[in-house]
Amino acid sequence: KKVKITQNRIGWSAYEIHQWIESKLAGRE
Repeated sequence: KKVKITQNRIGWSAYEIHQWIESKLAGRE
């Protein structure tokens, strides 16, 4: 990850959430 987790620990960006969802959907398939 290029993004600092310490900085996004409190609030994720829309991109981060999108990537997380894509990861979850890909894992279920």
